[in-house]
Amino acid sequence: MSESPIAPTSGASARWQAHAVRGAAARHLDEAAWQPESIRDSPTPGSSREAGIVGLVLNGYLDTEIRSRVPSAPETDRYRWSFGPGIDRPEPLRCTPAHLSNGLTSLTSNSHCRLSLGWIDGDRRHHLAPGRATVAAHLGRPSAVASSRDLAQAASGLGAVLKRLGQLDIADLHELAAPTGPRRLAHWLRTGDGPWAAGIMHDRLMALLGRARTDEIISWVDEMPRDQLVHGRAGLASTVLSESSAPSALLIGDEVACGPRDFDLAWVLGEFLVTEHLTRYLPDDQAARQRQLITDCRDAFLIAYGPSKDLVTTGRTTSLRVLLEIHDSAAYLDRMLDDLATQAAEIVDCAR
Repeated sequence: MSESPIAPTSGASARWQAHAVRGAAARHLDEAAWQPESIRDSPTPGSSREAGIVGLVLNGYLDTEIRSRVPSAPETDRYRWSFGPGIDRPEPLRCTPAHLSNGLTSLTSNSHCRLSLGWIDGDRRHHLAPGRATVAAHLGRPSAVASSRDLAQAASGLGAVLKRLGQLDIADLHELAAPTGPRRLAHWLRTGDGPWAAGIMHDRLMALLGRARTDEIISWVDEMPRDQLVHGRAGLASTVLSESSAPSALLIGDEVACGPRDFDLAWVLGEFLVTEHLTRYLPDDQAARQRQLITDCRDAFLIAYGPSKDLVTTGRTTSLRVLLEIHDSAAYLDRMLDDLATQAAEIVDCAR
């Protein structure tokens, strides 16, 4: 989903408690009154204010909370990101398989991005990171806080670390499941099942795609190659932008999988497509600026990652990412991306 934790306005703690008891009105909370000042005015390491929640997003799929840590925490770990299952999530968060931990730990960071493996505590997953907002949050809500250079460097670092991730030699690789996102999409296309507006959007999308095209999409998932270790949900919304000289952090662990070559490349490209599409809801001058930022980040990412080794599979996986956004927005964000759905058939046909 193209949504990321951001600095909260007042009252976030009370709404968090409301969500904890699964109140219907608290099903989706995005502290969307995000401005540069809300980051600058939030509690920061070294201040006299008590450390606490500095970012919060609650939706049907994932609950995300960001807390500032003690002033003595290193720059790489100044914030703790905590994830829990949303009230409509069909499965719990997963642990990183034990046999992967050593391999992932050995993957050294580059100058712009590192892996943050995290750990499980109860039903929540925790990560340490050098910032309180993701690259997606900055691209989605323009501000003067992050420069275009910082965003492009983080995107470049993301490309480099994903390239190295795909080159890891992992024992028992095929014991890992296939990537979660495409499997969730295929289930929805088959059944129409899902919370909130998922059923309505399914009917609309089926009318636009047609049965033959839908069956072909499902076959792409069922026949997806299993060649290498993949992040599983890599993207701008999983990359925390650094607020210091430390490298940005790619959060990883809960959806690592065995998938096709360049799966992560395609998943990120799909997110870029969705992010660019969403700029049409911005004022013209703001949209133009954001599209240029998105282009700069995409170019930096592609240069760092390198060319695809299978253009057909990469194109198909990119289209799966766009279709999953249509589902997740309807099911978990109460947002109907009808205009994106009208382009779905064309996007799929381009990937054939």
